Amino acid sequence: MGLFNNWVGFLITQVYFIVFIEVLWLGGIHFLVGLGVNVGLGWIDYDCLFLLARMNVILEINFLSRYVV
Repeated sequence: MGLFNNWVGFLITQVYFIVFIEVLWLGGIHFLVGLGVNVGLGWIDYDCLFLLARMNVILEINFLSRYVV
């Protein structure tokens, strides 16, 4: 049963990983353009930076949980 639980966790992690990569690809272009414009204007978009950091943390937690659990 432990193998089954690990496999399910692995699949869930993969699904989340794929979804977040897709979001990062779609949101990343907007993020980079927005960041470039804001840096050019002397502004920093903290909302975008916070969102990217939060998504990165979620990815790391999913990645680490595969090996820790």
